[in-house]
Amino acid sequence: MNIDNILLNLWKSEEKNILITDEDGKVVYESKVMECPVKLFLNRLDFAPEDDDEWELLDKAKDSYFRVKRTVIAEDGKNYTCYSFTDVSEYTRLMKDVLSYTKGITRESWHDKLTGLYNKGKYMALKREKFGNPKSIAIYNFDVNNLKYINDNFGHEMGDKLIIMAANSIKAVCGGNVLGFRMGGDEYMMIAKDLSREEADALLKNWRAELDRLNEADETFRCVMPCGMVYGSGDYDYDALFAQADDLMYDEKRRLKAEGFVTELKRKV
Repeated sequence: MNIDNILLNLWKSEEKNILITDEDGKVVYESKVMECPVKLFLNRLDFAPEDDDEWELLDKAKDSYFRVKRTVIAEDGKNYTCYSFTDVSEYTRLMKDVLSYTKGITRESWHDKLTGLYNKGKYMALKREKFGNPKSIAIYNFDVNNLKYINDNFGHEMGDKLIIMAANSIKAVCGGNVLGFRMGGDEYMMIAKDLSREEADALLKNWRAELDRLNEADETFRCVMPCGMVYGSGDYDYDALFAQADDLMYDEKRRLKAEGFVTELKRKV
């Protein structure tokens, strides 16, 4: 075996970070300068991708990343496999930081900062995708009663507390196929996908129970939230269902107001 010929065939101007094995997988050459942990590489060689001649090797102990390139060279009638290693630790860590930062920006862009619920932008994006075309959908439209009155008379700090309290009642029943949104101001929504009618009704009941629990525990507010819920399955018209849910919400808002149920302070501040 002529190592010089193999290295020349690979256009290696700098002889380091190179490992060569014979047809039996035995190491026949190792550079004097090896930044990559050879023992770790050999232990993982059996798990290297068969259909890709480049992959990344992680050395967890040193938090180092190496780009491995595999090249098969014929020499003296035999095939030798040459592995070259490039330290890409800084680049990989930088890309992970960028990805983490991008995920953070994406989360902020899709979430309401005050409540943590999805925002209207996220709702519109999901709506354009038809919420994944579920077989059934339940739409819940909410309104926080008397928010403007609280803001105007007691300040926006108190109004924010009311907004968060309302959002918490929704967040408590969200998860999986149930998504909660703050659409802006005093308007909230929930979208529940692929539930039965009974499950959709139970979700509404659970939300009302959670709002009652929060009202019982909170010493500042009695939060009143009218809700209009509609359910569709099969060949439903989403926009028509949304309009119906909105109408039902306003019907309940008028009914609650007529019965004297409005958001109010339990104590003076």
